[in-house]
Amino acid sequence: MARRFWSGAILLSLWASPLAAQVADSSWSAGTPRLDEVVVREAGTRAGVERVPVADVIARSPQSVADLARLVPSAIATINSRGETLLHVRGIGERQSTVLLDGAPMTVPWDRRLDLALVPAGVIGRLDLVRGPASLVWGPNTTGGALDLVPRERASAGSMTDVEASGRLPVGGRFAATYLRRRGAWSGTLSVDGMASQGAALARELAFSQPDASRRTNSDRRAGSALARVVYAPRTDIEVAVTLLHLDAAQGVPPEGHLDPDVDRVRYWRIPDWRHTTLVVRARTPAPGAALDATAWASTFGQTIHQFDDATYSQRTGGQRDADDTVGARAVVETVGALGTLRAIGWGQASAHRQTEVAEGAPTERFREAEVRLGVEGERVVGAATALFGVSWDGFAPVEAAGRPTGQGFGLAGLVARVEVPIRGGRAHAGLSRGGRFPTMRELYGEALGRFALNPDLGPETTWQAEVGAETAGRRASGWATGFARRTRGAIEQEVLPDGRRRRVNLGGSHAVGVEGGVGLRLGRSARLDGSATVLALRGVLADGQEVEIAERPEALARLAVSALPAEGWTWAAEALATGRAVSFTSTGTVDLPASLLVGGQVGHRWQARRGVLDVFARVDNALDAEALPQAGLPVPGREVRIGLRWLR
Repeated sequence: MARRFWSGAILLSLWASPLAAQVADSSWSAGTPRLDEVVVREAGTRAGVERVPVADVIARSPQSVADLARLVPSAIATINSRGETLLHVRGIGERQSTVLLDGAPMTVPWDRRLDLALVPAGVIGRLDLVRGPASLVWGPNTTGGALDLVPRERASAGSMTDVEASGRLPVGGRFAATYLRRRGAWSGTLSVDGMASQGAALARELAFSQPDASRRTNSDRRAGSALARVVYAPRTDIEVAVTLLHLDAAQGVPPEGHLDPDVDRVRYWRIPDWRHTTLVVRARTPAPGAALDATAWASTFGQTIHQFDDATYSQRTGGQRDADDTVGARAVVETVGALGTLRAIGWGQASAHRQTEVAEGAPTERFREAEVRLGVEGERVVGAATALFGVSWDGFAPVEAAGRPTGQGFGLAGLVARVEVPIRGGRAHAGLSRGGRFPTMRELYGEALGRFALNPDLGPETTWQAEVGAETAGRRASGWATGFARRTRGAIEQEVLPDGRRRRVNLGGSHAVGVEGGVGLRLGRSARLDGSATVLALRGVLADGQEVEIAERPEALARLAVSALPAEGWTWAAEALATGRAVSFTSTGTVDLPASLLVGGQVGHRWQARRGVLDVFARVDNALDAEALPQAGLPVPGREVRIGLRWLR
C-alpha cells in the first residue's frame, strides 16, 4: 500500500516544479503595482545557481523565509527541539548549508544555524539557491548548499508601497509594510514586519507535557523586523549596496511530547529575548584589468533562555544568556583572458560568543573562532558548453574556548568541477565536488544546559558529491530532473548515552543516492500547475562498518500546487506536501516517523484600480488537520486559518 501511494504521489508531482523555467510577466519583480507571478531561471548567474523571484509563490501568501524554503524541491523546513525552523536539502543537515543576506552569512557561527521562521518574507525580492556542486564564492561549510536572500528593490523610476495585514486562528495576526523608491542612480527600500501568535493548533493528542488538547504547549510567538537598504548604481557595472536588517522576537519552545518527564530529560524552555542584526556592504566595480565583487558584513546576535521544571512553566530553574559578535569579508577578483574567466576568491570571518548561566555568581564563558577560505576557479566556454573548475583551502581555528583546550584547528582542501551543455529547449549539466564542514563551537564545547556530553575527539567531515541532470522549457510546459550521489567521511551525528544525554560523534561515514525532478504546466492565461518530487536513500556507516539510519531525513518528498492569479477577479491556490517515512531519536534509540500528507489552499479576490491593487484572501494550512512528525514528539501545527488583505500602490 505504501509503495503504491508513493508511486502515485511521485508520478503526479512530476507534472510541475516551482523552480522550472517559464515564460511569464516580470512586472512584479520590476516593482510595478501588480501581483503577476514570475518564475525565472535567469541566464548569467553563477554556475549552479537557481534564481527564484519570490513572486512565484505570492499566491501562497508566505509570511517568513521558512514558508518560502518549504517550496524548494528536495528541501524540508522543520522545527527542532530548540524551537528553531531549519532547512534540510537533499537530506543534508542545516549546518552544511548557509543562509546569506545579499552574499553575507546570517547563520550564527556558534552553532551555524538561523531560525528561518523569524526572517520575514516581505523583505525578500529574490532567492538565489545553490544545491550540489557550485561555485566556491559561497564560502566554507556549504556542502549542503546556500540560500542567498536578496532584498526587494524597485527596478524602474518611481515609488511603490506594499502593505499586508492578516489575522489567524488560533489567535494571532501580522502586519507588514514595505516602501520602494528609485530615482536616477539611487534606490532605497524600507520595510517593517510584525506578528504575534498565542500558539499553534494541535492536530492529535500528545502523550506527555500537553495539558491543552487543542493548542500546542508553550508555542506562542512574537516577532518583528525592520530593514533599510540603499543602492547606488550609476552604471551597469558599478553598484554599491548597504543593507541593515534587524530581527527581534520572543517565543516559547514546545516540549517534546513523546518524552515522559519522570524518566527522560525534557526541555522546558522559553526565550523571552531573541535579537539578530546584520549590516552588509557590497560593492561591484571594475578594477584595472579585472572586476571586483567585495562584500563586508558585521552582525550581532543575542538571546536569553529561561529553563523551567515542568509544563506549567511556573517555576524557573535556570537559564542562559548568549551574545555573539561576527565580522567578515569576501572578495572576488575576476579577470577575462584567452583561457576564459579566472576568479580569485578570499573569504574570512571571525566570531566571538559569550555565554552566561542564569545563576548567582555564574561566570561568563567566552569563545572565539576564525574561518577562512582561499580559492581559485576558472570558467571557460568550449564550443557550446561551459566548464567550471576550482580548488580551495578552508581553515577553522577555535581561538578561545572558555579555558578548555582548543587544539590546533582544522584544514580542508576542496575542489569543484561543473559542465553545462545546451540541449534542445534547455540545458544539461554534470558536476563533481569535494568539500567539508567543520564542527561548530557549540558542537565542540556546548552542553545545552546539561543535554549534551562533550566529545574532545570530534573532528570535521568531508563530502564528495556528484550530480547529473537536464532541464527544458517551452511556452506552456517545462521539466527538469537531476540524479545525485553523496559520500561523507566522518559524518557528525548524535548518539544517546545511558544517562539520557546525547553526544556528537564522527561516524565512519554516510552515503546517499537520490533523484529529484519536476514539470511545470501552464493551464491557461493565469493558471498553472507546479510540483516536484525527491526520492532519497541515505545511510550512516559506523566505525565497524555497520549501516544505520540518519535521523529526521525523509526517504521521499512530493509537492503539488495548482494556482490561478488573474490580473483582476478571483484568485486561488491549492497545495499538497507528501513526506515519506523517517526515523527520530529517543532516549532509548530511534522510532519510526510515519509518512504524512499536508494539504492547504487559499482563495481571494483582486481589484485593480488606477492607483493600485487590493487583494483580499482567506487561507487554510493543514486543512485535513493531519498529524505530521518531522521529529519525534514535535508535530507540525494542525489546521490554521488566516484572513487578510494586501494593498499595493
